[in-house]
This record gives sequence, structure tokens and C-alpha cells, in this order.
Amino acid sequence: MNISPTTRTVASYASDIIKLFQSKPGNRAMKVYEEKVLEIMNLSKTVFPGNYEFVPNQSHGECDIVDKDTDAKFDAKLPFTENQIKLLTTGERHKPKIKEWIELLCKESTELDLNKLKERCFDFDRTKLYPIMKAQVEKDKKNENIVFFFPFPIVPDERNGIHLHFALDYLRAIDQKLHKELDMKNRKIYSIYPTLERNWFSLRCLSSYKREYIKYEGLNGDFLFEVSNLQLL
Repeated sequence: MNISPTTRTVASYASDIIKLFQSKPGNRAMKVYEEKVLEIMNLSKTVFPGNYEFVPNQSHGECDIVDKDTDAKFDAKLPFTENQIKLLTTGERHKPKIKEWIELLCKESTELDLNKLKERCFDFDRTKLYPIMKAQVEKDKKNENIVFFFPFPIVPDERNGIHLHFALDYLRAIDQKLHKELDMKNRKIYSIYPTLERNWFSLRCLSSYKREYIKYEGLNGDFLFEVSNLQLL
């Protein structure tokens, strides 16, 4: 009898995941996910080495988060369209379409064709994710850094996957494209997304190979990802 190991990725989302993207109870200025992003940034020692706080008054387009020591500005962003968010709402016509929402996210994460990219014929504008991220960057001031929060593993990542750190992935390719098309001299793009290890998140500055792994349990009531080993007979 031969036994061959394999793995299975398990993803779980709360039925009311929409609450993660809505205003925090008692604080209409702050979205719940922005609070989570701030907490993760303050746990960081490498990618986000500063001391961060939320900006409560944003009546004139101020950023979401500021470094108290350096005054560096950060805006937390979601890589979604309004229509994607609407899939999660409960309305007269439908219940939350979480499955369809997840399928859209998965499609976004698999759009990059590395072969076409190497041949310089990959069309970023025909993808769903690149125009969304570009529009988010363009909306902000040129001295504001962007932190994209992905509630799913947008690229394969793991703490021990050193070979993955130096591979060209979708996020790094997007960052390189944005640097060619926009004025990025005084700003950087960061990402926070879950790895395939339960409660571990990857923090990255996309213009470098710098990344950091943070264990954070503040989102496990909203979603969970983990890889389990199976034994097939």
C-alpha cells in the first residue's frame, strides 16, 4: 500500500463579512478593517517600524493613518469595486453572495500571465485588479503611502517559502507598472494579506523584497485560511 501526502487549502468566511468593511460601531470615521490594519502595522517591527495612530478628522481628505514620530502618511485601501462590495450586502433582491465574491477575488489573484509578462505583451489594463489599484493610488495625494488590505491570499506566501520572496508575483508586477505610469517618488505601496498558515499575515513593501510575517488573531472571526495535510491511500 502506497501512501502519498497532499495538501488542501481551507478558507472560511463569516456570513456577515460585510461588517469588516463598514464603519466601526461608535466611530463613523473609522472602518473596521482600518482598525485591523492599524493594529497590524503597530505589531510590525520591519515593514512598518514606526508608531502609528488613526487620524480621526478627515473632513478635508486627510489620510487614515499617520506615523507619530515621522508624520509619514498612510491610507488603507481595499482592492474592490463598489459592485463587489454590494455582493456582500443583504437586500430585497438577494442574500449576501459570498461565494460569488470569493470567486471574483480568486480570479483577480490568478490573472497574471508570467510568460506574457516576460515577452512584454501582458495587458494590465485588461485585468480586474490593476485598474482598481491604480484608481485607488490616483485618488490619494502624492505624499500618501498606500496600504492595500487583501482579505485573501492574493499571492502564494508562507513564512518558510524563501524562494517565493524573490519571485516576480502579481503584486510586485503591479507595483512596477504603477511606477512607470504614475509619479511615485514620494510614496510607497504596501500590502497586508493572509498567508496559508492560520492567523499569519504577510506584510510587504512592494517596491522592495522586504516582507515580514505577523501572527494576528484579530481577524479570525471574519475569515481564516490554512493548509491541512491529507494522506491519500
